[in-house]
Amino acid sequence: MPAVATCRLFGLPAYLEGEAIWLHGRREAGLRAAHVGQCAVIEGAFPARLAAEPGLEAAFRERIEAQHGWRFDTAWPSGGEARR
Repeated sequence: MPAVATCRLFGLPAYLEGEAIWLHGRREAGLRAAHVGQCAVIEGAFPARLAAEPGLEAAFRERIEAQHGWRFDTAWPSGGEARR
């Protein structure tokens, strides 16, 4: 749900169905989450029209923190992980 909430912050009327983000009856992006030990691994994508939005990653992290209480103090991507 944090990914859907993030889409909505940017004005997209997104909803979750199965393991995908949908817009206007069309599957726009997939997502998955799993526990690995005491960590959570989240894999997914946002609809392409959000890819270039400034602040997308920060907004997504804020939605995760708000909805699940997780914190990202030390989980920022390293230089090799960051998008170019």
